[in-house]
Amino acid sequence: MYNCVLKGLIENFRMQDMAAFEIIFDEFKSRIYTYARKQNNEDLIGELTLFLIELIYYMDVDKFCSDKSDGLERYILVCLKNKYISICRKKVKEKDMLKEAYDTDLISLDSAETRIDICEALSNLTERQRDIIICKYIYCLSDFQIAEIFKISRQAVNRLKNRGLKVLKEYYSM
Repeated sequence: MYNCVLKGLIENFRMQDMAAFEIIFDEFKSRIYTYARKQNNEDLIGELTLFLIELIYYMDVDKFCSDKSDGLERYILVCLKNKYISICRKKVKEKDMLKEAYDTDLISLDSAETRIDICEALSNLTERQRDIIICKYIYCLSDFQIAEIFKISRQAVNRLKNRGLKVLKEYYSM
């Protein structure tokens, strides 16, 4: 999309024209959905869309020439890519911190036998269920706090926790 067209759409969007935003979003939607598919994370669509809204609302479009080049579009694509990379790095860092804390806390349990038993039980859970159970029962976090950490709804935390507890109950009743 040419700078002159994109600049006009951005200016219209800033004047509360949602039809202009729909056109802008359609231009970048495929990239946003591609990033979400790569991470298998639908929440990423919302995060990147919100970033796109903030970007086009606050960016200085006057820095770009009003010509038939596509510099403005490329700038927005690069910003979306950088935001995607930033989100991915943050998620990896959170996952590493949870794993490190998980390993440390299991070491502090009373006996080696207990640690092995707990590790075996937790290995039956999905990664997300295990992380939520650990946050809930080792770190005593609320469902709301866990939801904020994993960027999911409180209801999703509750569902994953209950499914995980069901698996653990079946494991210990064997």
